[in-house]
Amino acid sequence: MKTWLEAHRRVKVVATDQWYLDFVNELLPLVAESSLYWGTAEEDQQQVALILALYLEDCVADGGNWRQFIRWHQKSYGRYLPFYSLTDEYLPDEINREDVAFLLWAVNSPVGDSFDGVENPLDEDLLKFADVIYNRLDAVFEEALISENLAVDWIMETELMQRNGSRCLLPYPVKSYLRMSNAFWRQARERH
Repeated sequence: MKTWLEAHRRVKVVATDQWYLDFVNELLPLVAESSLYWGTAEEDQQQVALILALYLEDCVADGGNWRQFIRWHQKSYGRYLPFYSLTDEYLPDEINREDVAFLLWAVNSPVGDSFDGVENPLDEDLLKFADVIYNRLDAVFEEALISENLAVDWIMETELMQRNGSRCLLPYPVKSYLRMSNAFWRQARERH
């Protein structure tokens, strides 16, 4: 609960928190069983599940940092996401397979002191696991609670999007995607 509340920059629990935390716990076995996360620390697996729940929360509410990010990316680059060919089935106000693949890629390719390199965003195992997660998100989408208290800066810091509102040259935005608000996640790990 503590990391969830920290992501939302609040200390008080709201009515929707428990539903999303239960969903995080539901995702954890799927994450642990994925070949992408074999041998990774449990806290890393929890971070993946938490990020996926934050994504769902934003999509259900049609707001938050995810919506802010894809709108910024569309304005800056003329497309909602890098790497993936988006079809007419891609709906920016819904959950999407490509969104899930991008999130998995981003969390698997962190920058920082222990930077090991960038994951292939079109990796077959990553795309298969994105399908598994997408199907689970799709199954609960209609029953998920709408939160009015969304997390901030969990995918990309708002300040970076505002400062770089116009098109930036690569690799700056790629580094920003990889950040996944690294400062927040690093601090959350240090506290636990």
